[in-house]
Amino acid sequence: PSLEEQEASLRKLTEDFLSLLSLSGSKRPSELSPSEQYSFALACGCVMSLSPLVYEQKAIDEMHSPILLLDELFDSEHPSVVANCGEGLMNIVNAGAVVISATHRPGHFAGLSSRTVTLSGGKVLSDVNIRLA
Repeated sequence: PSLEEQEASLRKLTEDFLSLLSLSGSKRPSELSPSEQYSFALACGCVMSLSPLVYEQKAIDEMHSPILLLDELFDSEHPSVVANCGEGLMNIVNAGAVVISATHRPGHFAGLSSRTVTLSGGKVLSDVNIRLA
């Protein structure tokens, strides 16, 4: 595809992820609330994970879902920020994304995860599949 077609594909991906995260493109990042900033960062991560496929000339419908690796994303945040971002994160997962998160506060992900693996010293202490409602 031409550069214009690639840019259009990236714009479409961005709009799709912003929509999944209940964001619009009408605000500057500095104008976003803390939970909107987290959601914006998640959207950026999704687009960045798929952008190489755009340049490999893949059609949007042929692309794989993004894989997000989150390191202590919500560990220092107020539960209200976590709750506000959680819905958008679930929308991304329901759209096919894979999210792997390292956290010291597993309670922040209660209701958001389908599997919880607890590690200590590099050893698996538990591996639990969770059935989401």
